[in-house]
Amino acid sequence: MEAMDEDTPAFFWDAARFVAINKELYTSKSEARAAEVLAHVANVDIETVDPEAIIDAKDLILLAMRTIGAEGLLARHQMELLSALSKLPAAFVDVMAAFFVNAHAARQMIPLGALAVAIAFARRVQEEECAEKIAELLGPIAQVPELHHEMMHQLANTRNAERRFRVYEVQLAACRASNVYPAMAEYMQHIIKELEGDDVLTQLTTMDFLTSIAMTGPLGGRLLKESDASTVVYKLLLASKESPDGGFVYPGCVQYFGQLGRISPDELGEYPVFLDTVVDMVAHFDRLDPSLRAAAFDTLANIGYSDKGKAVLEKHTGAPQCQRLIEHFAVAVSNGPVDLRVRHLEAWTLLFVQHPPKADEAVAKRWFEWLGQPFARLFFGYLQQPFENMRRAAFTALHALMGFEFGKETMFEVNGFIDWLCNPGTETVWEICQEKDDLVRALIQSPSPAVTPELRQKLTRYFVKEKADPQVAMANI
Repeated sequence: MEAMDEDTPAFFWDAARFVAINKELYTSKSEARAAEVLAHVANVDIETVDPEAIIDAKDLILLAMRTIGAEGLLARHQMELLSALSKLPAAFVDVMAAFFVNAHAARQMIPLGALAVAIAFARRVQEEECAEKIAELLGPIAQVPELHHEMMHQLANTRNAERRFRVYEVQLAACRASNVYPAMAEYMQHIIKELEGDDVLTQLTTMDFLTSIAMTGPLGGRLLKESDASTVVYKLLLASKESPDGGFVYPGCVQYFGQLGRISPDELGEYPVFLDTVVDMVAHFDRLDPSLRAAAFDTLANIGYSDKGKAVLEKHTGAPQCQRLIEHFAVAVSNGPVDLRVRHLEAWTLLFVQHPPKADEAVAKRWFEWLGQPFARLFFGYLQQPFENMRRAAFTALHALMGFEFGKETMFEVNGFIDWLCNPGTETVWEICQEKDDLVRALIQSPSPAVTPELRQKLTRYFVKEKADPQVAMANI
C-alpha cells in the first residue's frame, strides 16, 4: 500500500487516494489498522483535501469506525477518537456522531469510562453542521453532572443566540428520549429568559422550541408547567395581542398552547384568553391569511385531540358555540386552495384519531354530526379527487373515522360508497392502494354489526378480482 505519511504540505488528497485506503482497510478488516487510519485522517490538513473528495474522506472515517466498533472506540481507542473529535471539521464530526447514534451507544459511554468522549462531542455542539446529531447523541445522557456542567458553562459564555439554541437542542433531545431530570430546570430558566428580550426572531425561535418540548409528551408538558414556561408564554400572548409589533409572536403563542392542550388539556382552563383567541380565529377564518387560517384549525384540532380536550372546549364555549366552530371546520375543508384544504383535512383527522384511552363513541359522534348533514357525502368526494395529496389525506381521515361504529354506519349509508370501497380499480396510486387494501382487510376482520355478512362477502371479493396496475393506468392516461 502507498505510504500514508506525506511531508509535503502541498500534497493534495484526492478521491483516488481515499478510495485506495478504503479498499485496503475493507480487505484487511484490522482494528489496529482502522485506528491508525482514524488517527492519520484526523491530522490531515483540510486545505490539502480536494473538496470533491470530502465524501470519500467521510466514507473512510465511517469504515474505520465500523471496523473498530462503538465499544472498541470507547473502551480501547479513546485517544484516536478524541483526537479526531478535536481536530476534524464539523462535517466529519457529524458523521462520527451519527455513527454512535445509529449504534445506540450513548448510554454505553459512561459505563465504558468514556465521559471524555461525551464532553468532546458536547464542545462541538454549537457548530451548525454537526449540532443536530450531537444533540440526538447526548440527549439520553444529558443528566450526567459533568455533561450538564459543560452545557451550562457554554450557555453562560455564549452571546450568540443561534449558538445558544444549539445547546438547548440537547435538552430537547433529552425530552424526546424521556430523560427529564431535575437539573433541567436550570436550562428552562435560560430558555425562558430568551422570551424577555425585544428580539422578535429570538422570541419566535424560543416559542418554536417550547412548542417542540410540549410535543414530546406528558414529561415535556410537566417540565413546562414546573418551570412556569406556560405562564410566561401566556403573558406574552396577552401583550402581543394588543401590541402592533406582536403580530409575529402572537401565532407562536397560540400554537404553543394548542400543542400543550393536546398533551395536558386540563391545563387549558387556566388560560381563558387563549381559548377565546382560538374561538375568534376560527369564527373569522375567512379574514385570516393562509398561515393564520392553518394555525387556527391546527390549534382547534390539537385542543379537540382527546375527549378531555373536547370537554374543556365545550365547557368554555357552551355546546351551541362549539358546534358552530366545528361547522366552520367543515366549511374550511371544503373551500380554498387545495394545499390549504389538505392541511385542514389533516387537522380534522386529529379529532377522530383513536389513542389510549379509547375515545368516547358518543362524544366523537356528536362532534362529527356538528360538521353538518352533507359532510359525509362531501368527504366521500374528497376520496375521489384528482389531487393525490387530497386523496392521501382523505384516506388517513377515513381510517380514523372507520375506527368508530358511527363512522362505519355513516359512510356505508352514503350513496355509492360501498360500491367504491369494494371496487379494487378505484385507485391507481400504489401507496394509496395499499392504504385502501389495509382498510378493506380491517373491515373484513371487524366484528362490527355494520359489516353485514353480505358486505363482508363483497369486501372479500375485493382481493379476488384482478386489480388495476397503477403503472399501466398511468401509461394509459
